[in-house]
Amino acid sequence: MSGVRIEVVADAEPSDGRLVYRGRARTENGAFEIEVQVDRDAASARVLDEVEPALKARLEKLVGALVRAATRAELTSGRAPPRKIVRWRELDGSRD
Repeated sequence: MSGVRIEVVADAEPSDGRLVYRGRARTENGAFEIEVQVDRDAASARVLDEVEPALKARLEKLVGALVRAATRAELTSGRAPPRKIVRWRELDGSRD
């Protein structure tokens, strides 16, 4: 069973209304630098390291969804979002 562990920390100040989280996604294949931009409506993740395209797409989709889920309630209610997010999920999309 392969999975991914993400650990991201928010930048101190939002940029253009978007909060930016930076950190790493760790899989059995290695650790990859990631950046996630999130606002009230969406989150988009980017893998900053060179990685096989199919894995990159899976990581970006999963990381974006995890960060969005972790920040949605706070951002829509005007509360402060979490400074640090740590999650683990299977890469096949099932939950732990």
